[in-house]
Amino acid sequence: MIMDIGWLIIDYKRARKTETRTVKTNRATESDDATRNEDWSENQTSEETNIIWPENPDKYNLVLRIVVTVMTVGAGGSVCRTIQYTYYFVKSELACTIDRHDEFKKRARRMEIDCLMMNFMEAFLESAPQFALQLYITYAFDRNFTTLRVLNLVTSALSITWSYSAYYRCNGANVNNKEDVKLIPFLIYILSVVSCIVPRFISFVLFAVYFETAGKITVLGVFGIHVFVGFLVIAAKVKPKLNGTVEYLVFRWLFYAFFAYVTFFLFLNLEHHRISETSNDEEANNIRNWFEEKKTKRMMILLYAFIHLENLILASLLVSCRLDLMADGFFVLIVVLIGAVVQLICVSSYYYFFHKTRTSQNAG
Repeated sequence: MIMDIGWLIIDYKRARKTETRTVKTNRATESDDATRNEDWSENQTSEETNIIWPENPDKYNLVLRIVVTVMTVGAGGSVCRTIQYTYYFVKSELACTIDRHDEFKKRARRMEIDCLMMNFMEAFLESAPQFALQLYITYAFDRNFTTLRVLNLVTSALSITWSYSAYYRCNGANVNNKEDVKLIPFLIYILSVVSCIVPRFISFVLFAVYFETAGKITVLGVFGIHVFVGFLVIAAKVKPKLNGTVEYLVFRWLFYAFFAYVTFFLFLNLEHHRISETSNDEEANNIRNWFEEKKTKRMMILLYAFIHLENLILASLLVSCRLDLMADGFFVLIVVLIGAVVQLICVSSYYYFFHKTRTSQNAG
């Protein structure tokens, strides 16, 4: 909700600038002499402050803004942006000219990214804790894997996987020098995400369950170190600008904290945010390519190496120190090893065969 309120402020500012430019154009066109233009220029500052709420606003737009604001405060921002996305997409299909089609399609894609970002955050702030909690309850209190509990676990894992992968796919389609992510590589990417998050949850949750107090302290300590170090790296080194997403420092820090939390489970490519994604400049594209092909790949490999190594260490401790739980211990160890191998195969296949930039293709 806080994130959507920040977006609402940005939207209002954009609307205000657009309306201000419209008013300037109309007044300049209707002016009959230079004196009238000069008088308007001197008074424009005081008049523009009320441009977002004009004296005689269009009633439809006024009511719509009030409804959207109320729904946003009520955590309905995702619904609003989904409706807006659908509305602009339909308008783009019904547009009479190519320019209008492109304009509405661009707006629809922006709304689509907003919706996917909201689902992405919701998955990691709701589905991820739910997944961990359901696993903990099942093993800590020796509960049975009922149909409802299995359904909760599966839907939580799928929600995390789909939201993360869909947001990545949509971003990939909107960065100028990347190809759209097609169906087959997208399925491979989804499989790589599943093979990373499921062993991550199982190894940490079962370690916390079977080592009781020491296990909980270890799990919380490792998690806290990950988030703290991730936040420092993102805030001090990567520094994604997040243009069009945030304008105030407090919102930027909230996003940095959320990104750091996500990196406990999966890698996030934030390097390309240092360069404008809408830039067609050749030098900017070359810099972006350098980030993605060199620095970002090393960071991704390093993070996933840490993730799977931590999973393996916890699983090995569980097998060696809790001989009375040999079956569960070996189950965790097998899941961790299979997950590491499957993700290695999927990620390697995806980046070697499918993840190609338009720049490199054109050069070839």
